[in-house]
Amino acid sequence: MPIKIPDDLPARTTLAQEGVMVMREVDAVRQDIRPMRIGLLNLMPNKIKTETQLARLLGATPLQVELTLVKVTNHVARNTPSEHMISFYRDWQDIKGEKFDGFIVTGAPVEHLPFAEVTYWDELRRVFDWTQTNVQSTFNICWGAQAAVHHFHGMPKYPLPAKAFGVYRHRNLSPASPYLRGFSDDFAIPVSRWTEVRREDIPGNSGMAILMESNEAGLCMLDDPTHRALHMFNHVEYDSTSLADEYFRDVAANKPIGKVPGVKIEPRHVLASGSLPPGFPWTEIDGMPYWDGGLVDNTPLGLAIDAFSTDPQVDRMLVVMNLYPLRARLPRNLAGVEDRMHELSYGNRIRQDHDSARRINALVETIDELAAKLAPDDRSDWLNARLDEARRYKVIDCIVNIDMQDPAVTLVPSAQSPADDKDGMRDFSPETVRRRRRDGFKFAQDVLRPAFENRWQSTSGGAAVAAK
Repeated sequence: MPIKIPDDLPARTTLAQEGVMVMREVDAVRQDIRPMRIGLLNLMPNKIKTETQLARLLGATPLQVELTLVKVTNHVARNTPSEHMISFYRDWQDIKGEKFDGFIVTGAPVEHLPFAEVTYWDELRRVFDWTQTNVQSTFNICWGAQAAVHHFHGMPKYPLPAKAFGVYRHRNLSPASPYLRGFSDDFAIPVSRWTEVRREDIPGNSGMAILMESNEAGLCMLDDPTHRALHMFNHVEYDSTSLADEYFRDVAANKPIGKVPGVKIEPRHVLASGSLPPGFPWTEIDGMPYWDGGLVDNTPLGLAIDAFSTDPQVDRMLVVMNLYPLRARLPRNLAGVEDRMHELSYGNRIRQDHDSARRINALVETIDELAAKLAPDDRSDWLNARLDEARRYKVIDCIVNIDMQDPAVTLVPSAQSPADDKDGMRDFSPETVRRRRRDGFKFAQDVLRPAFENRWQSTSGGAAVAAK
């Protein structure tokens, strides 16, 4: 069923492009259906992005949803245009006489402050009390969840020595809970916070139950049936780029960031990378079965871009190896057909992505040129933030494509060497592996040497190149 949001809300275009059903206000009026009323008290600095993230999730319900955007009374948002706030948000004082099926309180960038020192703390306490009479169920997120358990149960928050930041593994501690129906026993959730609440501070008579928890990140979600609330301390609503955006924002502001959680590479991970169906079974890691990631994308350019530094002083070079041919001999039997299907499946899309990266760079340069025509004092904080976000996408100064199918390169035999034809992709004999390593190494050297020399010569004064 569709979600009803204001016709001019920026989230509408994004959600419609993603296939989320969005209802126009004029159509909603004509229907004899009572929608589920959801209020969103949006305390996040990037309100437009948060609106979109939560509207996307709400739009996935089978029920018709009407979303009301709410703000703290008389609080002025610094990172969102005033026109947007006036057009789409209502003060809590103006809606406190209404009833809602659900109410969401987001996080806020005030974790470093004691609760009592937050300028809108008194009103937020009244909001929490109001949910007990005017709201059927409440969902509190990150700092909003910490504030709620402090208000209702007196639980303190503790500063962390470094920001808990990254995607952490979590455990399902209550599979029978209706909120976790369909969840696996183990899943990953984005975490981004400077403080935490602790398990040992949960009052014994509170009636709260821990639904999700992480060995590394601690408490994740509490069920609070007494107050008909769920307290989510992490960010299930985040987009795929949200953590990257926050990371680069914090780096630019010289904020200390804790060690981003990683995965220790073990033999089982290497084995999973070679688990090519149907010839090989999947490899199980921590209870999850894995096939070779190349089935989805053999060269995930987006992840490489997110890993680049945005420092303008860093020279960024992306080197991509194309191992699978676009052109090849016609297969002569079923084994050959299967080999060719695998080649086309694992063949990366860097050829197309390369062109897209060039277009993105050109677009960002145009944005910079237009922004330069506007005096810095005339730019709002919101516009400057958008400009910084746009510049982050121009991070590839040079793409070096080591393509075994490049017709201009005849340094080594083609990837479709006659020696490969006998057993195709199934040939992992020592002789074949040694030959492929030898030819590939020479090919990479001959392509990379001039690429690095050209980059070195192009830097002013022969400055050192920092290739990523």
